[in-house]
Amino acid sequence: MIYFIHYCVNDDNSHYLATILTPDSKQEGINMPHVVIKTISGPSQKQLQDASEQIAAIVNKAMGKPEKYISVSVEEYSFAEWEGVYNEFVKDKDNVLVKPGYSNPKTFE
Repeated sequence: MIYFIHYCVNDDNSHYLATILTPDSKQEGINMPHVVIKTISGPSQKQLQDASEQIAAIVNKAMGKPEKYISVSVEEYSFAEWEGVYNEFVKDKDNVLVKPGYSNPKTFE
């Protein structure tokens, strides 16, 4: 079974979309969460690293998964590409548990 959880953050006009994939492993009954942060290009490498480490720590705390089983990757998109990302991964998706505070991915209103 795979669980999808999307986490959106609007910070300093940067928009993030993280997907947590947790396929059940047959080995030792361990789930291996993988988080994908989708963002409009702009955050520095340090900001992306800090966000990744903080998200891994939250997954560890909230889901009880040891950090050694958690991975985080980043996908950066241009502003022009963001509408497609929003439409594919956020808009009208039942698995988006935290909805962004906007419905127009062009104006963020």
